Amino acid sequence: MSPGRRQGLVAVLVLLGGIGVSAVLLATRTEPEKVPRVDRGALVKTWPAEVRSERYTVPAQGVVTPARSVVLQPQVSGRVVEINDALVPGGLVQAGELLFRIEPDDYELAVEQARTRLADAEARLALELGRRRVAEREWRLFADERDDAAEASLALREPQLAVAEAAVAAAEAQLRQAELNLERTRVTAPFNALVLRENVDPGQTVSPQSQAATLAATDRAWVRAAVPVDRLGALQLPDDEGRGGSPVQIRYDSGAVTVLRRGVLLRLLGDLDPAGRLARVLIGVDDPLALETGELPLLFDSYVDVEIESDRVTEVVPLPRGWLHTGDRVYVYGEDGRLDLRRVEIGWRKPDRVMITGGLEAGERVVTSPLASPVPGMKLRLQDELPVQAEQSAGNP
Repeated sequence: MSPGRRQGLVAVLVLLGGIGVSAVLLATRTEPEKVPRVDRGALVKTWPAEVRSERYTVPAQGVVTPARSVVLQPQVSGRVVEINDALVPGGLVQAGELLFRIEPDDYELAVEQARTRLADAEARLALELGRRRVAEREWRLFADERDDAAEASLALREPQLAVAEAAVAAAEAQLRQAELNLERTRVTAPFNALVLRENVDPGQTVSPQSQAATLAATDRAWVRAAVPVDRLGALQLPDDEGRGGSPVQIRYDSGAVTVLRRGVLLRLLGDLDPAGRLARVLIGVDDPLALETGELPLLFDSYVDVEIESDRVTEVVPLPRGWLHTGDRVYVYGEDGRLDLRRVEIGWRKPDRVMITGGLEAGERVVTSPLASPVPGMKLRLQDELPVQAEQSAGNP
């Protein structure tokens, strides 16, 4: 047999031997033991419900507005010769501070003219008083020759004296008016204010019809809020002296920062919000721009959330808003380790919490973990019930 045939025969024998060994192994293999799968439930975290005494609050939303605002208009006409540097949008001015000044020359001249007329009228009055004294002496000297007592007023120059006194009074009034117009050339701030708008420049001629600037008071702001009519009984309105109104928490959240301020309920407005048929209330907040404290300002025209506190104390279970699900339901870990989709009663809501007044008892475990497909009765497993090895495996992916 040639060498090539011998090598081919050996290869065939090796292949046949491998097939035989594989057949033997397959015939003698043992099947693995099948272990039934155990559903241990979804892994969740829980929090034991706690009952607390909380002051009842009425949530609402409102808009911040100035408590006082004015469109500033000069009372005299003239050319503007001086302007306060703070008279720009966003500028701050103090009560009595000069905002701008109108050229006073014409008004100073009018004052001098009025003083001259007053001096002339006073001189004429003095002359008339002297004539009256002469007339009185003559009236007494010719007492025996008087026939008609009705001529006394004319003889004693009473009409002339009245005319002279009236001329003096008119001159005094003209002087006061001229001095008042001169004073009005200085336009000042009526209160501590923020400049919202200005429309006056040096050299500009203004008149009483000119709207020079718009000012908003900085000492106090108002928040006009709407609350449900059925909750008005929980609010305390101030007495006749303005004391005793419900305290209010005001919150403005811009996304980047949160501004918290305290206010007080001032009064109940006499109409309903036409959009939601809600009662409208007025809330006062001092120093809204935080000029005295340096805190974050509460800007005008901001939409804010308010919580009006009452003196009523209620037993509630406070929960974070994220633990409340659609339909005012809470995920509860039942005693049998199964999920209970519990509907609860919400007493009131806060920006970050809800106050539950019914449907949840103290000590019941609220599921705080998210569940992808919650089904009533689904099996749950507490995280603190995991074996040590499982906990280590879960903590170290």
